[in-house]
Formats: sequence, structure tokens, C-alpha cells
Amino acid sequence: MHFETIYASQDKRDDVKAGVKSTALLFGNYIREICAAFAAVFIACLAYAGILNGQGIGYFLISVLGSALHIIWQFYTLDFDDSSQCGRMFLLINAPFLSSLTLDFIQYTENFPFLEAWKDLCPQVPRHGSTT
Repeated sequence: MHFETIYASQDKRDDVKAGVKSTALLFGNYIREICAAFAAVFIACLAYAGILNGQGIGYFLISVLGSALHIIWQFYTLDFDDSSQCGRMFLLINAPFLSSLTLDFIQYTENFPFLEAWKDLCPQVPRHGSTT
């Protein structure tokens, strides 16, 4: 909801004209507070999923902590009424999360021997439900 609302904030004026009922309009003057609540739940879910999946320290540093810091930065800098800023911010939203997933994939894939330093930093943790 947090990400979608930032995306929807780009088109608030057009939504009013067209009669579209977006979350950006629904949340009104409380958009920042409501998005912060959804973002907190998102970060908690990232952490919980990482625990259940047996993710390494890299996941928690980049995906959970990185995403949390990125979202905090968003809330201090984003003007929900500036459509061009909302568009730019939306493009940056998933950077920490996707970076972490990519690095985690590489960590558990033997086809990337040039990333030994990453593998040494994040030793393999048995995945949830695995027998190894």
C-alpha cells in the first residue's frame, strides 16, 4: 500500500477529474501517517520472512535494514503533492530489497565464483525445511 500510494500520488489531480478513487485521495491529509503504518508492517514482514527462510546476515542488513532506512528517508524528504518527485521516489523504492534478493540468489548459486567475498561474509544458512 505504501508503494502504491506513492505511485498514485503522481496522478492525484487527474484522479479527481476522472473520478478515480485512489489511496492517495482516500488517505487525504493523513497520507504520510497511513503510509508509515503500512511501511512498518512491510519491514516487519521482510524480517519475519527472512527468519522463516533462514536468510543470511546480508539479507537482514541490505533488505530489512536498508529498506527501513530508505523508507525513513522517503518520509523525511518526499512531498506527496509533487507528482514528479513521487514518480522518481517510486522508481527508487525497491532498490535495497531487490539488491538483497539478487545477492542472496548469488550466495546460494555456485555459478558465481567471483563473489567469494560475499559468500564468506554470509555463510550459508540451512533454508527453512531443508535437510542439509
